[in-house]
Amino acid sequence: MATKIQVRRDTAANWTSANTVLSAGEMGWESDTGFMKIGDGTTAWSSLSYFTPSGADANTTYTVGVAQNAANADITLSGSDASTDTFSLVAGSNLTLAVAGDDITVNALDSQYSLSTETGGIIRLTASGNATGTDDITIAGGTGISVADGSDTLTVNLDAAFNDLSDTNSPTPSTGDHLQWDGSNWVNEPVYFNSTKRFMGGLGTDRFIELQNRVITVGSISSGDVIDFPTNFSGGSNYGIEWQINNPQTDFIANLTPGPVNINTSTYFRIIIDNSSNFYSDKGYISGLQRNGVAQTVNWTNTIDGTAPNVSGADVYDIYEFYCFRGNGGSDETWYGTLLTGASGTLASLNDVDVLANSGNPTPVDGSFLEYDSGTSKWEATTQHRKDIYFKQGIRTEKGGVRKTIYWDETIYTGTDGDTLTLSLDNSNQTSGTPTGNSGAWFIESIDYNFVADLEDAIYPDGLYQGNSETLNGANTFTLVVDNNVRNETRIDTIYPPSGIDIGETIIINGQTLTMDATYKSRGVRGITDLINEATIPGVRAQYHRNANYRIVGESVGSTETGLTIGAGTGNTKLGLTEGTYGSTEHGSPGVGLIGVKIDGRDVRVEWAGGSAPTAKAGRYEMYELVYFSDTGYKNPNEYVFVRHHNTGNTLEELLDDTTPQLGGDLDTNGNNILVKKAVTGTGEVFGSVTAKTATVDYNKIEFKTGPDAYNDNGEVTWSTRVQGALTQIFEIKGSSTGKSGISVNPNSNAEVDFLVAGSGDATLFVTDAGDDKVGVGKYPTQGKLDVDGDVYATTYYGDGSNLTGVSGGSSLTIQDEGTPLSTAATTLNFVGAGVTASGTGATKTITIAGGGSGIALTDLSVGSPASASGSGSIAYNDSTGVFTFTPPDLSSYLTAEADTLDTVTGRGATTSNNITVGDLTADDINGYVKATFNIGADGTNHYTFSDSANHWFPTTENDPTLYLRRGETYAFNNTSGAHPFQIQSEAGAGGAAYNTGVTNNNTVGVVTFKVSMSAPSTLYYQCSSHANMGGTMHIIDGANQSINVAGTATFEGGVIEGFSDLTGATGVVTHDCANGHIFKHASIAADFTANFTNLGLTNDHGTMVSLILAQGGTAYIPTAVQIGGSGQTILWQGGSPPSGTSSGTDIVSFSITQSSGSYTVLGQLTSYS
Repeated sequence: MATKIQVRRDTAANWTSANTVLSAGEMGWESDTGFMKIGDGTTAWSSLSYFTPSGADANTTYTVGVAQNAANADITLSGSDASTDTFSLVAGSNLTLAVAGDDITVNALDSQYSLSTETGGIIRLTASGNATGTDDITIAGGTGISVADGSDTLTVNLDAAFNDLSDTNSPTPSTGDHLQWDGSNWVNEPVYFNSTKRFMGGLGTDRFIELQNRVITVGSISSGDVIDFPTNFSGGSNYGIEWQINNPQTDFIANLTPGPVNINTSTYFRIIIDNSSNFYSDKGYISGLQRNGVAQTVNWTNTIDGTAPNVSGADVYDIYEFYCFRGNGGSDETWYGTLLTGASGTLASLNDVDVLANSGNPTPVDGSFLEYDSGTSKWEATTQHRKDIYFKQGIRTEKGGVRKTIYWDETIYTGTDGDTLTLSLDNSNQTSGTPTGNSGAWFIESIDYNFVADLEDAIYPDGLYQGNSETLNGANTFTLVVDNNVRNETRIDTIYPPSGIDIGETIIINGQTLTMDATYKSRGVRGITDLINEATIPGVRAQYHRNANYRIVGESVGSTETGLTIGAGTGNTKLGLTEGTYGSTEHGSPGVGLIGVKIDGRDVRVEWAGGSAPTAKAGRYEMYELVYFSDTGYKNPNEYVFVRHHNTGNTLEELLDDTTPQLGGDLDTNGNNILVKKAVTGTGEVFGSVTAKTATVDYNKIEFKTGPDAYNDNGEVTWSTRVQGALTQIFEIKGSSTGKSGISVNPNSNAEVDFLVAGSGDATLFVTDAGDDKVGVGKYPTQGKLDVDGDVYATTYYGDGSNLTGVSGGSSLTIQDEGTPLSTAATTLNFVGAGVTASGTGATKTITIAGGGSGIALTDLSVGSPASASGSGSIAYNDSTGVFTFTPPDLSSYLTAEADTLDTVTGRGATTSNNITVGDLTADDINGYVKATFNIGADGTNHYTFSDSANHWFPTTENDPTLYLRRGETYAFNNTSGAHPFQIQSEAGAGGAAYNTGVTNNNTVGVVTFKVSMSAPSTLYYQCSSHANMGGTMHIIDGANQSINVAGTATFEGGVIEGFSDLTGATGVVTHDCANGHIFKHASIAADFTANFTNLGLTNDHGTMVSLILAQGGTAYIPTAVQIGGSGQTILWQGGSPPSGTSSGTDIVSFSITQSSGSYTVLGQLTSYS
């Protein structure tokens, strides 16, 4: 591994000008002087001492002194650290030394010298004068060396190469090679310095510096083990100053052997830890340092307090660098360390920041923050707040929204309705038996009384006080859930072994042995719960519990309480299970809930959505949303708590349970029926009603009652309205099999008319007065049993007509010839001549003319003019004139005496295909197609006024009302408003286009008739064509399966029943036709499937709910996707993820669906039953 180290460099002048502060251990080199300085992190360049390669302490000052030492002179270097160093100048035969003060004087003898060369390679120095003698220097030859003499020249010839030398080994060299002493020879090898080398002028390089490195291989180690890092040849093949160690998976102590040994030197080392594998979750790091087995104190340069930094915990290479500074004798040895890839410059490097702030559990994610924990005196990584936080600009969240931690309370509370249940908001103030939830969210599982919740340690408004006149209004939100699902359960909480149980170990539950295998073992903490749940032991399930343990639950199967029996499994000890049988305990609440709120024991003003505390109900969950407002004045807070209630029951069912339900809009049954149902026990019992009323007075009431006989099969419907101040029954339909009273109107009122149908202009079309047994058609009062104003047409008349009177002339007779009718009828038959005999007492008269002889000839017969109707009628023959005269019978008495009604006439089979016209009444009108007649007046030019003569449709006159008309029915608008033409339009407002389909006399003053066609649009309008302010809306609806929009209160005494559809073998995409209801019951489900809801019929800004009842087999399946009309939708599941079904149980998957601007929102949840 080649490493290039490049130091910072510049000229001495530039360094001095910049006056740079070097980091601790960082080197700076003067390129023009060759001198170097090493920084300490704080001292500027001009104040730093130069690094002295000789080993002298750059911070030590020295003084020079001289002294006479006999004939010699000593020069002494004295350091501020008490060190000294002396060298001497030695006098010679021709030199003398004299010391005076700080001066040394060298005196040479007065002599002359001559230089000559002599044979044998000798250089001779010959003295003369005061000096005498000679000195010879002999240059001897050797291997590869020869000497040649000249007159004054001595030539030395070097004839050999380095390889000829006995202590060298220099194979063919190349540029840049060096000779290095290996202890016995000079060898040409890469330069490895095994001892300290001093560079007096600094170290310069125009390439890079390569450092010896090695890879250290270790096996499995334990925390705190010592690992050797050799620094010279004696350490074997791993020697170097840089090392790499792979995947130690724990902390260790690095021992540098022998490490730095020279005094007055600085030494550098690097250790690289390979933590890059994502297979290992535990990362290695250095927890201590030794030099040759002796522990060293490391000054960490990248943490503020000098403590050891943490590795990042990421899958990376973590690099440590160490510098050792050894002073004189090594006694002031100092170590510096840096983690290049760790927490340098991060919060985690601080001593009071938890080591988990950058790694570990929990690993920080986007949005994590630090929270101070006084227990550990550390700032710790967390995603939870335990103190109030004020957001000046509000709270903004993405994706996850605002999430709360719920306090799940399994305490069983007993008491009396109205008792107080204290809910604490501060763990530190928790008292025994007080449920605590710092987030303000509680789940109460078992409580047997309706309670007042006292929110303990809630923020008191006075705590928000700011000044003498300014306060902050505070608001807190809380959530409370009550589990009203009573059930018997056996619960066993086990311990949580991090390693689980081993493969092959067993658990025995209710006699069934479960064996851990590799598949479940690989699932980690969920392996044990999956092992138990997937065994599908009847009534047994397991869960990973919130207290980091396992819970095994035994539930009732049908009416049988199974309990739990734990056998002698080999995994019992690890799980903390004890062999034995455990009984069940009742859990859940019996239909109770919140009825009041206090804050820290104080009574506050509680406002309930809907006006009062709702009634809780068994078999569901009650959820309460509480918003605590403090309307604070200066030192005078007013406290409010607003409460909204939700539950998991059927929404309409909840509406029916509410004694004062409030609807925010129309009640739309989406094409389904409203069923009023109640168990009945006797005749005339009211089992349902719909009432229109003011706050105190009933004005209209429809009652459903049992009939007078066989009350469980027959019934009555009565409609009462207020008449002359009293609520009077005016309309009744009876289904009694004995009375057969059918339909009656105003059966017990004081009005004279019991049943009335009125036409245009309030003309009487049909009237019945049961008291006088009279029926009038077009007339009232009536003169007889049947009084018809106009002609009566019939195809057949039954009866002998003996009582008919007042039949005038013009009535015709049928003339037959031997039984065959003549084509022309006659009113009078006149038989003339002798021998003619008339006979017959019935409706047919026989005239016999005797034959033969001189009888009467046909030419002798004639018929006279008919007489007026009289008596039984007669035919008279005038012998003198031979004329027959026919007197028609008087049938008036028959009509007068006839007691038939239209019902009895049609009951005998009398029918007609022709219109029966009585005044302006036609058969179409009698058949009920004229649904209503509206009397229209005017309020100036501002409004039309609407009323009806029976005060049925409009009990009081209304201005421009919204009308609801059915397709296939006819309506009459009697416009007596004067100069205000009434027009039906397809567009709203003055000038709108007229709608004329089925409309007679549109845009007139008078009677406008509207027969609503089956294709009429859903919305039409009526408008005065002369005045823009006069007009309103007509909604056109179907006669059957029509939505009912209720703007006010709807009361259903007997409940609401909805049909459901059976579906079998669901797999793939399964069509759910919502035209047949919104409940679907699935059986024999084959796989997870897509639910395609067709005919949903949602209009803009409306919603509905669809429920799927799933009878699960051994493997549970659910609808994992939803389509609406074949178009895929996104399901927002409760809890944020798709649920799992209940094996061999029953699940209900409910989808709440809303439609806005053509887009659907689908909310899904699953409720399990077993």
